[in-house]
Amino acid sequence: MTILDLIEILQLNKENNIFIPLPPGPHFEVSSKKIIFYEGLTLPEFYNSTKKGASDLVQYIRKNIGFVYDNDRELVKYFSVFKLLAAIDKASGNGNCESYDKYLETAKQYVTKINQTIKENYQTDDIQDMKDLICILLEDSLYRELFFHVQVFDYSKKRPCPNKKSKDYFFGNKRFHNELDKVHITIYNDYVELHHPIEGRSHARDLTPNNTLSLEQKIIVALDYWQTYFNN
Repeated sequence: MTILDLIEILQLNKENNIFIPLPPGPHFEVSSKKIIFYEGLTLPEFYNSTKKGASDLVQYIRKNIGFVYDNDRELVKYFSVFKLLAAIDKASGNGNCESYDKYLETAKQYVTKINQTIKENYQTDDIQDMKDLICILLEDSLYRELFFHVQVFDYSKKRPCPNKKSKDYFFGNKRFHNELDKVHITIYNDYVELHHPIEGRSHARDLTPNNTLSLEQKIIVALDYWQTYFNN
């Protein structure tokens, strides 16, 4: 998700045109009556480039919104919303921009709206018949943020058939995902593998050659194995 996405979802530019988008790049600046930002700036990039000078805001969010301790993605959303609200006040010449208390309830409402928008735009067309999988994805806060690419090979990994084409399935947070939100799952008749670039490693599991698992079940196996790795 980018700063531009955030502004559009929350309709922050609806009443006063103070946001000025520029070509993509890591830049965000507040000046008199204007907030200048590069439209390709993602929330993680924004957070990483500004958190050093805003440690008090990070501490404030962690103190007043407890669950962000275990969820960096939610921390980044809250941080970005607080910074935008403060920037709007500063550009508009209104009030004390250093008082975070005045933004707390609005920030909670805005992050709720952001998460609801992500959920409403969650892409499941390629897996519309996989009801159990869709339920798992939509009930997990991490999965709702990710965009999945599943590549299926209808043969054994140990006995490849180069002439057989693979089949691709795409689902998840298609509209608002960032590059590091992409997850690739490779499935063979006897093998599943999940790769998430932010980890820099893969999670693979062999399946019995004569298994009768459906594609939906194999995807769930890959997700379960990934979760098990982090829970142990």
